[in-house]
Parts: sequence; structure tokens; C-alpha cells
Amino acid sequence: MEGPSPMSTTTYAPTVIDRLNAEWAVRYAETSHPWPHGAQTGIELVQTVARSTVEVREQIMRGLLEQAAVGDEDCARAVLQLMLPRFTLIAGRHTRMRMATMHGDHSAREEVSAAVIAAAWKWIRRPSLHRAGSCIGNLAMDVMKDSLLERRIYDIHDGNDTLPDWLPELATTSGDEQDGDRATLELCALVAWARDTAVFSSRDASV
Repeated sequence: MEGPSPMSTTTYAPTVIDRLNAEWAVRYAETSHPWPHGAQTGIELVQTVARSTVEVREQIMRGLLEQAAVGDEDCARAVLQLMLPRFTLIAGRHTRMRMATMHGDHSAREEVSAAVIAAAWKWIRRPSLHRAGSCIGNLAMDVMKDSLLERRIYDIHDGNDTLPDWLPELATTSGDEQDGDRATLELCALVAWARDTAVFSSRDASV
């Protein structure tokens, strides 16, 4: 007589967002740092930004971005952490992320998240501070546009044979107008969604 079959167990793999949150908790959360607006722990910084008026939040974020632009890695990391909820929302709106979620494909979900975070880290360190409008909104817009391009680059260099069959293409070549139009439509949909959900304002969306 056979005994009961052993229960299957699934090991949880931390996501890129989980790892960023864990790193922030260890390095910054309870450590005081001389940010441009004054010395605070990471926890205090997050609370200050969350509780501030729009104007004060802009001033704090602009100060952090100005320092990030001249090579301050701590200020760049602070911006990434403060904007992480918005970047997570942006990743979640990608067609690929929705398809990966529907198919339960963790690796495909992580691929989209990683593309968004990579785009975010690049633009945080070279922000468009000269552009009119909110520095927060401009950063979100740049990350949205660039993360779509990251997906296209992934398609072009890796080839469809390395991707799950169910993943939709964004582009196969830079001259493919139909795929380019689809990417443009996805970007427009993302902009409309981001405006409606306050990722950035209507004014930022029009820039």
C-alpha cells in the first residue's frame, strides 16, 4: 500500500522590486544621510515626500535629481526608491506584463520589470531637468518611452525563437512601420493611463 504522495512545494523567488526594497531597507532606511534638503534617514525621507505638498515634493525631487545628474549615487538611489511605486505601475501596464501574468510566466514578468528599472536608472542619472513641467512627470514619461524601446531591442537582438510563443512582438526591425505603429499606440495608451491615474499630470502628458 502506497503512502500519501508528498506535497509539492514552490520556492518563492524574490522579484527585482523585492530586491530593491530589501537593499533600501539595509542601506538607507535607518541610516541618516545628508540629502540636498537636509539630513534624514531613508524612512524619514519617504515619509517627508509622501506627506509634502506638490510644490515641496517637486523641490525635494528636483534637488535629488540635480545631485544624481552630477554623480551622486545615493541621491539617484533615493529617487529610484521614491519613484518605485510609479515604475511598478508602468511595468504592470505593458502588454507583455499583462500577457505574462495571464500565462503565469514569472520570468517574462521579471524581464519587463527589469527593462523598466533599467530605463529608470538611466534617466535618473541624466534627468531632463531643462524640460518644462514636473520633474517627476518628465522622469516617468522618459522611463515609459525608454522601457518600450528596451522591449524592442530585446526582440531585435534575441530573436523570436528565444521568446515564449504567446508574447506579442513590439518590433522586428527598425523599419517595420506596422510594428512601429503598434509600439506607438501602446505608448499613447500608456500616456493616457498614466495621466488618468496621476502617474503624471495632463500638462506633463502634453509636453
